[in-house]
Amino acid sequence: MSGKWKALLILSLVFNVAVLSTIIYHWNSTSRTKDLRHRRPSRETSIGHRCRRLANRLELSPEKAERFEEIMTASEGETRAVRDRLHVTRGELLGLMWESEPREEAVFEKVDEIVALQGELERILVRRLLETRSILDPDEALRLHEHMERRMGDFIHPESHPRRVPRRNGGKR
Repeated sequence: MSGKWKALLILSLVFNVAVLSTIIYHWNSTSRTKDLRHRRPSRETSIGHRCRRLANRLELSPEKAERFEEIMTASEGETRAVRDRLHVTRGELLGLMWESEPREEAVFEKVDEIVALQGELERILVRRLLETRSILDPDEALRLHEHMERRMGDFIHPESHPRRVPRRNGGKR
């Protein structure tokens, strides 16, 4: 066997080993991910955990932190029910849109239904925030407001974020 064939054979072997290693790595990493999904905490647990973290960031007393978590998690069942209805309604909208001849009137009725459900979600959230705010002193309420602005700042005050201002050449700073 000539040296050229030996080199090609070795190169082929290295390539095959690399491909197999990639496949095995991917298979192992996805199987680990699937295991994590099974051990993932319930939504109620994770919401409670997020509320506790936020209460800690707001520097609430233990009593207020407990009440804060109660308020924030109290409407979770209602929120989940609306989100589930929203998910189903969006699926129905897609079904209507992909009919062979979509009926525009039915499509926009479904859009109106989705808008109403999204409005209902906003009302639940605002009600929850107003109730939460009622138990906070002015400093704690300010910290909550600042936290919300940090989370939603680009939506609330886009002009206060100079890095978001378009450049003359169309790029971003």
